[in-house]
Amino acid sequence: MTSARGTGANVERRIAALGEEIFERSAAAQAAFPARAWWMEQATRLVDADPRIKAAVFQFVDCLPVLRSDAEISRHLHEYLVAASAPVPGAALWALRGAASGGRTSRLIGACARVGARMMAGRFITGHDAESVRTTLERLRRERMTFTLDVLGESTTSDARADAYVGVFHDALERLCPVARDWPGVAILDETEFGPQPRVNISIKLTGMDPHFDPAAPETSIESVARRLRPLLRRARELGAFVNIDIESTKHRALTFDFFESVMSEPEFRDFPDVGIVVQAYLRDGERDLERVLDYARRRGTRFAVRLVKGAYWDSETAAAVRNHAAPPVWTQKWESDACYERMARAMLRERALIRPCFASHNVRTIAAVMAWAEHLGVPIEGYECQMLYGMGDPLKAAVAGMGRCLRVYAPYGDMLPGMAYLIRRLLENTSNDSFLKQGFADRARYAERLADPAARRPRSSPLPRLRYASSPNELERHMPTFRQTARIGFSTEDARERMRDALARVRKGSSADGDDHGDPHATSASVTADAVRVDLEAARLARGGEAWRRTAVEERCSRLLRWADGVEAERYAVAAALVVHCGMLWREADAEVAQALDYIRFHAACMSGLDAFPRRRGVPGEDNVVRYASRGLTAVFCGAGSPLACAAAGMSAALAAGNAVLVLPEADAAPVLNLLAAEGRRAGLPADVAAVIAPESDAVRDHAARHVDVRVVATFADTDVCARLRAACLGEGAPASSRRVFIGEAWGPNPILVDDDADLDAALAGVIVSGLAYCGQKRDAATRLYVVDGICDVFCERLGEALSSLRVGNPEDPATHVGPLRSAAAAGAVRARLDAARAAGRLIYEVRMPDGLGECYVALAIVAADAGAGRHAAWAAGPVLEVARCADVSEAIRRVNTEGGALVGGLYSRSPANIAMARESLEVGALFINRPTVGGEVDRHPVGGPAAWSAGIRVGDASLVEAMLVPRTISENTLRHGFSPEPASDAGSPVRDVLQPA
Repeated sequence: MTSARGTGANVERRIAALGEEIFERSAAAQAAFPARAWWMEQATRLVDADPRIKAAVFQFVDCLPVLRSDAEISRHLHEYLVAASAPVPGAALWALRGAASGGRTSRLIGACARVGARMMAGRFITGHDAESVRTTLERLRRERMTFTLDVLGESTTSDARADAYVGVFHDALERLCPVARDWPGVAILDETEFGPQPRVNISIKLTGMDPHFDPAAPETSIESVARRLRPLLRRARELGAFVNIDIESTKHRALTFDFFESVMSEPEFRDFPDVGIVVQAYLRDGERDLERVLDYARRRGTRFAVRLVKGAYWDSETAAAVRNHAAPPVWTQKWESDACYERMARAMLRERALIRPCFASHNVRTIAAVMAWAEHLGVPIEGYECQMLYGMGDPLKAAVAGMGRCLRVYAPYGDMLPGMAYLIRRLLENTSNDSFLKQGFADRARYAERLADPAARRPRSSPLPRLRYASSPNELERHMPTFRQTARIGFSTEDARERMRDALARVRKGSSADGDDHGDPHATSASVTADAVRVDLEAARLARGGEAWRRTAVEERCSRLLRWADGVEAERYAVAAALVVHCGMLWREADAEVAQALDYIRFHAACMSGLDAFPRRRGVPGEDNVVRYASRGLTAVFCGAGSPLACAAAGMSAALAAGNAVLVLPEADAAPVLNLLAAEGRRAGLPADVAAVIAPESDAVRDHAARHVDVRVVATFADTDVCARLRAACLGEGAPASSRRVFIGEAWGPNPILVDDDADLDAALAGVIVSGLAYCGQKRDAATRLYVVDGICDVFCERLGEALSSLRVGNPEDPATHVGPLRSAAAAGAVRARLDAARAAGRLIYEVRMPDGLGECYVALAIVAADAGAGRHAAWAAGPVLEVARCADVSEAIRRVNTEGGALVGGLYSRSPANIAMARESLEVGALFINRPTVGGEVDRHPVGGPAAWSAGIRVGDASLVEAMLVPRTISENTLRHGFSPEPASDAGSPVRDVLQPA
């Protein structure tokens, strides 16, 4: 018997031989001057010469399909390549400078750019419909290659778009299947080890078949997609076509496997062999996924195809992981994914009785390894197939087809606009530093190196992206460690969903995990007088208890805050469930609210700890100067409905870290949740007499609390009108003269999003839906005023209406719900009045028909035209109503936002570098989010202040909120003693610099 080592050596020798043959055949098949393919190769090399040029060109190509004129194309080309100072070669730079002229030269350059980009897209995209792609497919057959068709567009924003996506596949089957029967036969393409295989093959992305393919609601998502896919599977079976299900990002991977197993196990499809699924080798769990697929194949009993790929989302997967301080789900070195691919390939070849193995790769070593192991395991060439991408590595395709293997080409088709994401990813792969294709085929001296076993050679790969934190000038933050935000749950696993369902059941029964009552005995009161008396009693009690807390060492205070956060995290599902039941938040919204509350508590503890350990000190000979901080006193925190838990946690933790006692006055519906938060604080060691929660029904009682004689700080997180009223109560008549109160106000209202006419419309629509309807439009950073550039306003509103009509409105306890109720019947009534006024004025653009049987807290989702003369805050009531203001351009939109008043947050969707720069400089919002949703700002990463703050210099989400809770005291001590001057005092670990020496 041959030893394993001997077997490996023999296979490696065969890999080397096959690899050299592939290289030689590929070198012979390379395009030569002056063929079009040669010119495309030269253009690719030019783009790849500098990463700045590559980035600029790809960004330009990405936005090109939405540019409506040659002048616009020319302007964007100038902005990306000239204004951005990309290192463009001299002759090209001279030509591009004319792009900004606006004259004939500009139009000529724009026309040339459009033609060039279409030629580039044509290299990777086979056509715009089934008829136009037919010629390409017949050419592939003549070159002894077959295909799988992919409709461009990886996600959808509405049911109408999903239906259209599926319709394209139906059209392709109806047009191509009858024609394919008459194509000349090619044995290696049409026959497999186990019989014939279909000539027409399509690849489907499940995210294109439903606008809400959501792992948190697997049953609903699977049925929604299955409803569209079942007719397509039936028709494919009738016409003799093959249907393959693609795998996309990690977020949807498990749900895709669940879907495949569910639908392909149905009696109607269980014996259908012409279906397939994908597994990805760049995932650390890739081999586990393959074992799951093989196990299902054993249980199903009917063979199906398995396509092994490396994976095309490495950049986005690693960026998301690094951003969230998590381990990437992908291998971080290219050789690791190459080695994993070969291990998975061997396992698939061994199990060919269960599956049809398909291997997608442009790596010569990988292809040769598949061929060599197939020979060693006795797999005939009809027993597997190779797959490659259309437009990439054409010489490599010719080599593999020439060696008699079945080669399937992944052939995308469709319009340029939805296909641009695919094109950009293909371009990135083609020019990647780790790309095998980039190395060429003719360098015989490197054959052995490039064919070596990746697990033995282990070449270095491109580095992972990094978190970049600049040194802060703020003394308080200078010594803080990098802050780690709390990861979201996501509810993509059955365990997480089950724990949430259990927590919801416990909240409904009125008990937490350990039996404590979630109810609030003080949520309502018999009278305003009774509430005012209770405020007086609690304020007096907290003022007394605050003295002991103020004297507690900072280190001990911060330690208790951290234990508090740990306790809340341990009860995370219970707190989130309470937000769902009592406040009407959706599952993910509630989890994000809890995570943000945890971040505020931990962040403020870190701020205070750093401030105490490293005070601002200026030591000079004979004199020691230091700034120390003292607690201000009792802090009253007022929380609106927008972020009931996170805002309360922000105000409470900042005050408690500073040594202040705190009285929280939330809306009544949030009181049970905040009582739960306070109870966890007491378990963590927070004294009972330093924090209290009261939820009065009357604004008069809140005003009474703001001007209470014992209150020294008023922190308000509410809408603009509430902030103004409480500020007047706090700083007006009756404020103590001996210690003037400090007012901290974070005001919110209808935050704006600007949509440029060159924006990625799908991304803008998705961002507007997420941002505008967050917590049913009630979240403090929800954006409900849209400024849309006139050129795309009509199509934007049409697409937005389609998207709104595809949302599920219902019970927030159902994870499949997208829009829940408003917080109260009164809030819903205010929104209905706002809608009635818009309807009467003829400003109602679109209104979604609501399901029957919903309660009085639900209102219709709607789009209304903004009242140009009313101002931004006129008749504003938070809810699922999106106002659209039509603007001539981004400049006008910025002027209108700034004129109508500051906002907590603002957004911009644009692909114009000039307009993005203008918004950066001029848009007066507390936090500006560019080409991303405006909601979900992270503590520390996205502090908010500016026009939304009613206290100069205060930003919620950075260290300034803790500073505002403190009284700074400068202490200067003369240290000279009869001529003797000791060394200036310094804090352990604090940097000391001699000012006479260079910094």
